[in-house]
Parts: sequence; C-alpha cells; structure tokens
Amino acid sequence: MVLDNDHFMTLLKGKRIKLTLKTSSYFGVVQHINPNKTLVLADVCGSNGCKYPGTKLFFGHEILNVEFANEENDDGKNSPDVSEEQLDVERFQPYKKIMTLDDGEDEEECINFVVIDEIHEKFGPAVMHIKKQHVIGVGGEGVDILKNGRLCWLQIATKNKVYLFDILLLGTLAFKNGLSMILESKQILKVIHDCRAIAGSLISQFGVKLTNVFDTQVADVMCFYSKTGGFLPDRVSTLPEVVSLHLNVPTSRLSSFHVRSQLTK
Repeated sequence: MVLDNDHFMTLLKGKRIKLTLKTSSYFGVVQHINPNKTLVLADVCGSNGCKYPGTKLFFGHEILNVEFANEENDDGKNSPDVSEEQLDVERFQPYKKIMTLDDGEDEEECINFVVIDEIHEKFGPAVMHIKKQHVIGVGGEGVDILKNGRLCWLQIATKNKVYLFDILLLGTLAFKNGLSMILESKQILKVIHDCRAIAGSLISQFGVKLTNVFDTQVADVMCFYSKTGGFLPDRVSTLPEVVSLHLNVPTSRLSSFHVRSQLTK
C-alpha cells in the first residue's frame, strides 16, 4: 500500500473503509491523508463495536491493509452505515425549495455548500471570494464552545455560497492563510446570531479578534425595545425564532434547526 499515491488518495477520500492494523481493525470515513503517511478517519468504530467520537489519527506504519467497508458481512460488529437517509437533503435543507437569489442571479439557483478541509485547491479560491464581500454570515460549531472550548467548524456564508471550514483538521494554518484577515477586517460586516461563543473561541484558541459584527440576537432585542417604548424582553430569542419573526419564514421551513440540534452531539 502506498498512501502518498495521488490516485489512491483521490479514490479513498470521503469513502468508508476498513483499516486492518497489527492489533485490531477499524471502520471509518476517510477525511484526510497526509504526506507523512498518517490517515485521519471520522465516524470511527472498532471491530468490537466501540465508537470513537470526533476524528481518529492512524499511522501508516501500523496499517496492514485498507479496503472499502462491506457493512453487511464484516463480522456483524462493524459501525452502523452512514446512509443518505440520515442526512436527507429535503428534510435537512427544506429552505432550498424556496430560496432564490437576486442581483441578477438565476432565480432558480440554489445555495452551494463547500466543505474545506485542506490548505490547497478549494481553500485559496474560497478566501479570495470571501475577501471581495461587503457582508458575510458567520457561524461556528464546537465542543463546549460556550465555555471557550474547541472550535471544530467555522461556517462563512456569502450570497450564493456557504463555506464549511473544518477547523479540526485545518487548525491555525487556516487563520494564518486568510481567515484572520477576514474575521478582523473592518470593511467586511459579519452577521452572527449571538456572537459571544464564537468570538470567545476565536480569541482564546487562535488569537483572532472578531471585528465589525452585526449580532442578530442583539438587533432583535433592540427591535423589541423600540416597539415597546423602552421595555426589554424577558429573554433573548433563538435563531429559529428570529428567522421566523423577522424574515416571515414559516416554522415548517425551519426543521433543519431541529435536525441539527439532534445531530450536534
């Protein structure tokens, strides 16, 4: 097995495989193959059925064999199949049916989602595209992010694209190669719902100071304050509540928020 073979890397990336090591075997989805012959898998499950959260790193010298996972007859103890039904697009992204673009774009065109987990190919063009924007949407997911924990995903949305940066794999290189400049730019407005958690994680983990933010949670409070003649709400609104109230989106179109909350852990 030659892990640094380009064709082999392309063939394996994103596929569910079975790794046979000297002492045991594992199932997982290939996330990254490094030049130093280390392999990063997600959704990892051991041959004994034990699941491993997050991603797991394997060293090339320990790997005896790599094969595509046959989930029907591998000892009966392999990890559950990650089928498309679990992340059904119609159920998870119902807003795609009604979302259209303006500014002369094709009205039937949908928002494109781009996953970026390497500092080449898609990363450079993504940063260049984002730098040209005047307004972007920013979101983040992570472990204990409210307590300045570990940021795992950074989401940046433009008018017709949503870039999903895998910070768990990219690490500090992502910020050194352009993301810091974007997030600290005074010329680019960042629209975020409740920026406290993501701002705390960015400054504590990567030394990035989030600048020029429009916080939709704060804006919702100010709208309430203005409409009621100086009263404040008894609590702040969630993102689904803000989207439903101010964008007039019916709750039936917000099922993706419920699905995401179920899948976050």
